[in-house]
Amino acid sequence: MSDGRSLIQQRIALGRRRTIGLVIVVASAVLLGVEVALIVIDSSDSAFRWFTAVMMLVWLAVGISQVVVAERRRRRFEAERGRDAGKQEPVR
Repeated sequence: MSDGRSLIQQRIALGRRRTIGLVIVVASAVLLGVEVALIVIDSSDSAFRWFTAVMMLVWLAVGISQVVVAERRRRRFEAERGRDAGKQEPVR
């Protein structure tokens, strides 16, 4: 993972990837819930609703995979460089 960036920048990049994955998970889960509710309430447009629900499931899987990859990379980063590598302490 040595790509010329400082340890702080590397840790921030790992956190950013995890955060993006979590945002995708939450957004797709909410939208999936909305689509399922709309399918239950009104089934007149069901083909489009089912397609959208399947797409939200795909995005949910993408988000979960991003979180898993970010956690694996963070663990590897900490194993190689130490648990506190790249962490910033607040200035007092």
